[in-house]
Amino acid sequence: MPQKHLLKKFIEAAHIRDADTVMKIIDDGIDLNATLDGVPLLFLAKEDSGLFNHMLRKGADTETIFSPYSQERALHYFARRRSSESWLTSLITHGVDLEAKDVDGHSALAIAVITGLESIYTLLIDAGADINAQDNGGWTVLNLVLGRDQKACALLLEKGALTKDEIERR
Repeated sequence: MPQKHLLKKFIEAAHIRDADTVMKIIDDGIDLNATLDGVPLLFLAKEDSGLFNHMLRKGADTETIFSPYSQERALHYFARRRSSESWLTSLITHGVDLEAKDVDGHSALAIAVITGLESIYTLLIDAGADINAQDNGGWTVLNLVLGRDQKACALLLEKGALTKDEIERR
C-alpha cells in the first residue's frame, strides 16, 4: 500500500482510537517517522501508552519533535504531564537521550522538577538523568527548584546536585 494511503488510514484510525487497525497499519510498514503538517505519527499515540510503546518497538524515533512550534521532544512533553511514567519508561527503554534540551536549554529532569512531578523526576533521576544539567542561562536543576519544592531539593542534594555557583567554583 502506498505510504500516503497508509498515512491517511493511520490518522483516521488513531483519531477514533481503533487500536487494531492502527497496529495492522504499523505492521503493514507505514513510515513511523512520517509527519503530517509537522506533527509526527508518534504524537497521535500520546493517549495510548501501549500503542506508543509498540510504535517505538517498531522503529519510531525516540528523539522525535512533538511540536514543530516549540521544538518540544516527546521526552519533554511527557516530563510535564502527570501519570506519564509508562510513556517515559518506553522512551528510556528505547534509548531516548535523557540530556536532550528544549529551546530554553531545559532537560526533561528540569521540566519535571519545575512542574513538581515527584514520580516523574524520580524516574528520570533513577534512569540516569544528569542532576547537574544546566539550561541556557547556566542554571542547574537545583537552582531552578530552590525555594519551591523541599522534596525535590532534598532528593537532588542527596544525589549530589550542585548550583550554578558551585559548578563555576570547581
